[in-house]
Amino acid sequence: MSVHNFVSAVRAGAAGAAGASSGFYSYQIEQSVRGDGTSGNDYTLKRTGVGTPTNNDKGTLSAWVRRSEISTGGDFNAWFYGGTGNTQFDMINFDGEDNIRVQGQRGGTSYGHESVGVYRDNSAFYHIVVVFDSAQGAAADRVKVYVNGSQIDMSNTPGGMSSYPQNEDFKFNTSGTTQYVLGTEPYYGVYNFNGLMAEAIFADGQAYAPTQFGETKNGVWIPRDPSDTTFGNNGFHLKFGNASSLGTDSSGNGNNFTTGMGADHQVLDSPTFGS
Repeated sequence: MSVHNFVSAVRAGAAGAAGASSGFYSYQIEQSVRGDGTSGNDYTLKRTGVGTPTNNDKGTLSAWVRRSEISTGGDFNAWFYGGTGNTQFDMINFDGEDNIRVQGQRGGTSYGHESVGVYRDNSAFYHIVVVFDSAQGAAADRVKVYVNGSQIDMSNTPGGMSSYPQNEDFKFNTSGTTQYVLGTEPYYGVYNFNGLMAEAIFADGQAYAPTQFGETKNGVWIPRDPSDTTFGNNGFHLKFGNASSLGTDSSGNGNNFTTGMGADHQVLDSPTFGS
């Protein structure tokens, strides 16, 4: 078991034990959505025709994810994707060796950052926050990833990919493109996420610390109320609370997602389940 998996397992056990006592979680996440890794748009959530961004050089993505499929070899488990086709996009995923990867394509140029550690625990939710801030002078500061509140080492550049250049636009948040949650556009359809996702948030124009969405209590990383988040023009907050409309945006922006997934994809499991 890797250090990351051991830590995650310990935290999961602590969260389960703590959740048994009433009132441990001051903020509840009541359900999640199930991605089953099936190819095609019907098994993702998508929002087409993204509007004018508040700032497409800066944004924060946050989600609680629990994996069902690990060590897939060539397949990627993508949980956020945005762009146009296979030449202009950005994607956040677990790669086939269970690293966390942030990668993009700009015509013939590939950008990418990959975690040094692997994340193979499928018994508990990981809270993953990705901050894209390409105005930063240091390449390592342009893409930051946090797992359960701690920044992780993203110094690997997979497949000879380059670091994102300074002031590079984030294709997930570019006017006219399409945003996907739980998978990718059809060209990459085989890479849809297999697992559970709870409380997916995007803050357009904000570089938030993970403490915007979570906090440590009794040594356990738990969710906090994100209602004070500044979402920006293209921001969204997907709670997956309406089984008949899983893509309903709760940010106040009305940036709703469409999906072909049925009500059976809503799951009564979450980072605070059983508390």
